[in-house]
Amino acid sequence: SNLSSDENVEKSVLLRQLLSLGLKQKRIQRAIAKYKTGKISFGKAVELSGIDYRAFINEMKKTGEITRYPKERLLEEARDL
Repeated sequence: SNLSSDENVEKSVLLRQLLSLGLKQKRIQRAIAKYKTGKISFGKAVELSGIDYRAFINEMKKTGEITRYPKERLLEEARDL
C-alpha cells in the first residue's frame, strides 16, 4: 500500500515528517554512541540527543545500551540537569 494515502497526507508533507523523524533518531543514536564510548557525559548526551533524560534512558533501553554507570550514578547525574 501507499504510505502517503494510508496516512492521508501529501507526499511532500510525508517526506518532511520522515526526514524529521530520521534526523531525530540519528541525533539520539549519535548521542548514545558517544556516551557509550565515554566521549561525553550523560548530561551532554541528553543535551546532544535533543530529548529529555527520561526519554534518553528509554532510548538506551531500546538499544540495549542502558548505561555504563550504576543506576544510582545515573539518577544522580540526571538530577544535576
